Amino acid sequence: MAQQAGKVGVVVKIGGIPWFNAMEAGIKERGEKLGIDAFMVGPTSADPALQVRAIEDLIAQGVKVIGVVPNDAKVLEP
Repeated sequence: MAQQAGKVGVVVKIGGIPWFNAMEAGIKERGEKLGIDAFMVGPTSADPALQVRAIEDLIAQGVKVIGVVPNDAKVLEP
């Protein structure tokens, strides 16, 4: 199933804080239970430009599903 599903990535506002650390643990746990590669990434500071870069990196890696907790929704609009 993991091969068919591809990767699922979630981009958060900022990595390394307790709230998002707990979220990351849940994402990984659920991914393992479902047999998919699920993970979380986040910039080291709450910078919308860094978040955009993280999203672009996931797209370049061929991640099939990307979830986002936006810093600034306007920055993410096409």
